Amino acid sequence: MAKPKTNSEPEESAMGFKDKQKALDTLKALDGRDVSYQYHVITSFVSRAKRTIQITKDEEKLTNLREAQQVFEDWLNDYKENHRGKENLGYLPVETVKGFRALAKKYGVLDDSFYRAYKEEKGDYKTLRGVKTPSGETTWDIERNRQLKEIIDKIKSDHIQWFETDVGDFRGFPTKEHTQCILLGYSPEPTKLKKLIQQVEEKFEGVSEDEDMELAGGEEGREKGTKRSHDSSSDSDDDSDEPQRKTLKKDEEAEEVEKVDKEEKQESGLSFKDKERANRSLKSLEGRDVAYQYHAITGLIRRAERVITCTKDEEKIKNMKEAIEVYENWITDYNVNGRSKENFGYLALDLVQAYKPLADRYEIEDTGILKAYEQEEGDYKRLRGVKVPDTKITWDVERNKNLRAITEEIKNKHIQWFETDPELRGLPTKEHTQCIMWAFSHDAAKLKKLLPTLREKLKLTE
Repeated sequence: MAKPKTNSEPEESAMGFKDKQKALDTLKALDGRDVSYQYHVITSFVSRAKRTIQITKDEEKLTNLREAQQVFEDWLNDYKENHRGKENLGYLPVETVKGFRALAKKYGVLDDSFYRAYKEEKGDYKTLRGVKTPSGETTWDIERNRQLKEIIDKIKSDHIQWFETDVGDFRGFPTKEHTQCILLGYSPEPTKLKKLIQQVEEKFEGVSEDEDMELAGGEEGREKGTKRSHDSSSDSDDDSDEPQRKTLKKDEEAEEVEKVDKEEKQESGLSFKDKERANRSLKSLEGRDVAYQYHAITGLIRRAERVITCTKDEEKIKNMKEAIEVYENWITDYNVNGRSKENFGYLALDLVQAYKPLADRYEIEDTGILKAYEQEEGDYKRLRGVKVPDTKITWDVERNKNLRAITEEIKNKHIQWFETDPELRGLPTKEHTQCIMWAFSHDAAKLKKLLPTLREKLKLTE
């Protein structure tokens, strides 16, 4: 049975702004995805189209570009006039979804299809844009939005409450329909849900680990599919696609600006005050995990837009808009060129440690990153602040530099990822093992399956 194909983003070949048809194809490619994601991509294309128009002299090309720009601007006008930002269905943390599975089981509506995919992606909702559903017909972000719209329409048309008010075991907890939304990673009351998790666990019997599909260790109970590497983060690096938020009150505006300014100073060089500082910020991010760069830059854009709404000084507003344009150009390049594929996702520390004997067998030089990774207890984000001994370079930058060199060599010399010689047949090749020692592999699931073979061939004890 063929495995479902995954892509990091919508089909890139269908997206562009060279003419009206290309613009219409772009809108079609984006249809059904998170509306905030659509907004972000489309505004990026408008900015690029405007700049291209300024440097183009061919009248026919100019006409085509302007027609494409008009298609996008019509979409943006509709987005603003109809307040379509409210359509965005922000994602709950994967831990919250897990916490309400017991309630879903009690209601008899437990469906773990989305949860399985979300958990496998370590709660990184952006990567769901490239993960196919079990049917292989669409990606999980589109399917999630489709299902949520059906449930929410039912809630509205039938005047169903979000929380149960009837006396009984369910009083105060999410209603059945609300719980179905939670299983799809959405709720209009994420903060309230977080407070209710413990009560749900105490009130209702939890779903067993067997029913939890053993996602951490094997393929039982999960749909098989092509798994790409990515920086699987869902904490402080994770940004929300236009998160549900209330409009700031006037007496909060000054506090918000002060808070953002303070954050900016703590970001070691990251800024959105003007074009020059934005370019310096991009320079300072070079070499870091591309997923981290993406999250940092989208975060800066959101913060800049928030500060603009609280600023009256026209010069400052102009400078910040120019900074946003710099960042949006980077994001457009990231999306259109599929740069998420450049990310070297981190292997778990225990898996790297398990393959250390194979690295010794190949006489691979100890680079020191394993020791650093162990000192940080397997928290790869901390490596961004830990410097390589006797240098000013942090371990994340050093790791990416070395991995790019090794993977380029593998590609250019057509080196196999797994050994074919009888002695170590099936195990990672020397070059692949070098990658593993830098905490990267394109096939982490296979590495886990190979652990018994590794122990057998190297005659290792448990």
